Amino acid sequence: MDYSQYTVEDFVLDKKFRQWALASDTESSLFWHQWLQRYPEKRSLLQEARTILLKMPQINYGWNEQQEEALWQAISHETQQKNVHENIFSRIIPIHAEAVLGSPAKEKPRKRWSYRKISSVAASVLLVLGMSLAAYLGYQEGGQAEHYISRTIPWGDQSRFYLPDGTQVFLNAGSTIRYPAHFSEQERLVNITGEAYFEVAKDSLRPFKVQSGAVVTEALGTQFNVKYDRNTVEVALVEGKVSVSVADSLQKGEKLLLIPGEQAYLQGIHLRKERFNPGAVIVWKDGIIYFEGAGEQEVVHTLERWYGVKISIEGQIPKAWNYSGRFKDKELHEVLKSIGYIMDFRYTIKNKEVNIDYSKKQVP
Repeated sequence: MDYSQYTVEDFVLDKKFRQWALASDTESSLFWHQWLQRYPEKRSLLQEARTILLKMPQINYGWNEQQEEALWQAISHETQQKNVHENIFSRIIPIHAEAVLGSPAKEKPRKRWSYRKISSVAASVLLVLGMSLAAYLGYQEGGQAEHYISRTIPWGDQSRFYLPDGTQVFLNAGSTIRYPAHFSEQERLVNITGEAYFEVAKDSLRPFKVQSGAVVTEALGTQFNVKYDRNTVEVALVEGKVSVSVADSLQKGEKLLLIPGEQAYLQGIHLRKERFNPGAVIVWKDGIIYFEGAGEQEVVHTLERWYGVKISIEGQIPKAWNYSGRFKDKELHEVLKSIGYIMDFRYTIKNKEVNIDYSKKQVP
């Protein structure tokens, strides 16, 4: 099968290409990435074919409620910004994917050819409509300067939302994310400070990249946690596969590959990796505070960020902290009471100010 001779319509009809474009796996991704390395001039052709497939109604090809919600959020955002008064979607003619992508296995060659001709027309119509819609909404090349969206979550709060491509983001307290209103055709790049958990929407042609300080994490479709806080960077992989690199080393090709259960962290200018406990690293997105052998500074910083308070310390610490505990949906005073009992301190809470006093021992 000589894919180098394929047209856009040929790729749309090809089963192997459809499976990769709509629901890629490791094997198919490897095949098509190697093929693109041999025929880089065909990238735009594959982009067109994939765009057509994504714009057509699908039957169980991975479309989900999260992507649908993200799409409508993007549409709502654009129409509000551009003050669109006309229902532009009334001009789009729905063409069911079954008419383009499938035909009975026992059809005669003549009938199969008729389906092929129909699909070619359908693909052309969808391509024109898709390009017209993109131009109307401001996607066209050479248009207005790219618009970026920035979200900051205050201490004491968390947020869950979707990016324009359907990727779900859990943003922890005291964190900021910045991303373009529309991702480019080459990549999906976001910047964060703080902590975020990503459930990345699959897109075999556009890798998803997270820049956190000097560290860049790249994935195609996966779930991972990024923490960039107080000059430390940690990337923990839950599902799929990612590569982690230091921005200054990209030209040298220095990358660290992670598999599920591995965590990368920046040590000086070098990346290191180790195994991690998912029950400790990513439970924050489920409303759980988790400490495992934590020192006083880690506990204080976590509680300040989680509850949006300022904690002051009085008195001498009687012993080194090595605290472990787990709290779900607990009020601050409940957490402090539990920790204070173990670490032998009293506390007071006044508005957003918390005082921990080691000179006043816990009453048995």
